[in-house]
Amino acid sequence: MRKIQVNSLSFSTVKQFTEGCSENVFLDKVDKAPRLGTSAAALLGSGIHSASESHFRALLINHKLDADVLLRVFENRWNAVNPDNIIYGKQDKEKIFTQAKDLISLLLEAEQPKEILAIEKPVTYQLTDDLAVIGKADLIYRNSQGRLVITDVKTSAKAYSDADLYNVTNQVYTYALAFSEPVKLKVMLFVKTKTPRLEEIELNADDIDFEEWKNRFIQTKRGIENNIRYKVRSWMCKSCSFSYLCNQKSNCVEIPIIERKAA
Repeated sequence: MRKIQVNSLSFSTVKQFTEGCSENVFLDKVDKAPRLGTSAAALLGSGIHSASESHFRALLINHKLDADVLLRVFENRWNAVNPDNIIYGKQDKEKIFTQAKDLISLLLEAEQPKEILAIEKPVTYQLTDDLAVIGKADLIYRNSQGRLVITDVKTSAKAYSDADLYNVTNQVYTYALAFSEPVKLKVMLFVKTKTPRLEEIELNADDIDFEEWKNRFIQTKRGIENNIRYKVRSWMCKSCSFSYLCNQKSNCVEIPIIERKAA
């Protein structure tokens, strides 16, 4: 068995390993397996993220991009993927592009940050002697009170539940620990409902247990280095880029998802 050395981890990798499917982490980060297929929903999310990034980069230099330009940014991100590799769900391309146009309009109509400091800022710091935390903060700015604000840009098919908010708080908290001054945490949530909306939600890190948060990183490092691989079978497998490998026989433990219904 080959020796695996984990020197750094992002929150997304930790979340996938501890709450999702560790086999996905191994195939992506360790085996470097090629991805086959991208879900249309994920592509919509990454396209809106790219458009938002372009929008804020323009504001950083006191320039404003109109909706047509931002839609072209979205289209360029979409067109970078082979059409044959896009996995569609309930919506076809036309409906997705209409939704993207609506979400971009909401972005332009929202109140804009006045003092942007950084976009897609790389974050890294040592958590322990042998493990660094890495990440990338979507948007950092100062509000009207001079307070540093870190905002993460997300898309979702529905409004965030308390569990969703707790997860994104953990993620943005990961970035906040890199700064010496107090920061406010926010999520800019594009909600892809029938009538799309944009929600800017302040996050409360008071409920985050630092030792528990830190232990998730340490246990993920140990799990990967000890080759703890398991597949979690769920509805997400249909749009997973590595499903073609997971469906082959392997030495992995398979964990089926059991649907729980209220009595």
